Amino acid sequence: MQRTWAIIYLTWKAALRYRLVWVLAVLLVLCVAGLPLIIKDDGTARGLTQILITYTLSAITAILGLATLWLSCGTLARDVEECQMQMVVTKPIARWQVWLGKWLGIMGLNAALLVLAGGTVYGLVLFRTAKLSEKQREILRREVLIGRASAKEKVRDLEPEVEKVFLKEAPQRLTPEQMQDKKLVEGFRAQIREEFKARSQIIRPGYMREWKINVPAAENFATNHIVVLRVKFMSTQIASGPQPYLTIWEVGKPESPNQVRGAKTLTTDTFHEFPIPAAAIEKDGTLTVRLTNPSQNNVALLAPLEDGVEVLYRESGFALNFARGLAIIFCWFGLLAALGLTAASFMSFSMAAFACIGLLIVAMSGGMLKEVVKDRTIFTSAHNEANTETVWAPVKAVVDVLIITVYRVMLQVIQAVEDYSPIESLSSGRSITWGQLAKAYGLMWLLFGGICSTIGIITFTQRELATAQSKV
Repeated sequence: MQRTWAIIYLTWKAALRYRLVWVLAVLLVLCVAGLPLIIKDDGTARGLTQILITYTLSAITAILGLATLWLSCGTLARDVEECQMQMVVTKPIARWQVWLGKWLGIMGLNAALLVLAGGTVYGLVLFRTAKLSEKQREILRREVLIGRASAKEKVRDLEPEVEKVFLKEAPQRLTPEQMQDKKLVEGFRAQIREEFKARSQIIRPGYMREWKINVPAAENFATNHIVVLRVKFMSTQIASGPQPYLTIWEVGKPESPNQVRGAKTLTTDTFHEFPIPAAAIEKDGTLTVRLTNPSQNNVALLAPLEDGVEVLYRESGFALNFARGLAIIFCWFGLLAALGLTAASFMSFSMAAFACIGLLIVAMSGGMLKEVVKDRTIFTSAHNEANTETVWAPVKAVVDVLIITVYRVMLQVIQAVEDYSPIESLSSGRSITWGQLAKAYGLMWLLFGGICSTIGIITFTQRELATAQSKV
């Protein structure tokens, strides 16, 4: 480790010599302090706090992410181009130790800057909330400045019922020739599946829908434990915007004295949250929720299976949740540093920086990748029709197969990384659990980072450094 520590020290020394650390520190502090002054909120304490957390952490992630890519590309590629690395490798130190030392040095700088910026954001949030009224602070402590875990109803497996109906109706509605068409058969199955989902979601006037939600660790809840019911529903009637409807809610076991019942006029296509007593949850952790659609509505309501009814309960405080969010952001920087060092292992500084920033831009264009993968072609519809019968059709098909395969792999990586985004969770008071933190590091450092680092170390070890010429 003594040799690796020497490389770490040289990486820090180079960053300090080029004043990169000081520039980034000043830029981060100005960004954190200045953004809340120029960004408008909705006038509520909740909106102000959410904007403060979202925009400041997004700016910190963007600034440090670009700086990480730039520094990781430069610290290795420039050492090779300026012939400094040629002198280092003559010492009794393995090249993998040089590569690892560079990565650890960059991550050490990131840790210091992230603690500085994150601590400033945390202090600013506490400073702003201290000036609010007790009522507003209570709302923030219940909805934003908290780590709330989520519990939903277990999704019922519809496939056995879908297959049963398919085997019964398919021979009557599809010809033997159509049964040989896999795409048509799968489409028929999808239609049956959607019909089952519709029956589970639609609540006709005068009818009731019941949810059975298992709330983990409910037996440890105190009588004053904060439990919130988060609901959303839609109307089957076409409207220009959200419409108000009378709804009747029953929370708790019907025969229990702790059941809560009340009527609420709520708007469609909007998330609503209202507190419920922890005593309504049964000893085994089951919470029964019933929604009745009164007959006077004369309109069927639709409660989505994914986010129609959700129970939010306190899992941790804001300080711990905020620290775990910063840890996931730090995890992102580790993957970016490995990517930059890998590119610099076989490219010049300019090419490595260009390739990494270009890849980052593509990663931010996830919507475009989804559309291309969905259409299964990189060509427009007009281009497809014009070239269907030409000699270029086989070439186009090969290009589509290659590009779509690459896009599909990239999209899976991007979606896997986005699934662990902590900024939205922090701004909405959602809990970032230890399990999510472990999965994020396992995915981004051990899997993606491990593959990237292995390629980078092998490439750097096999590279002929003597052929690199310094620029005059």
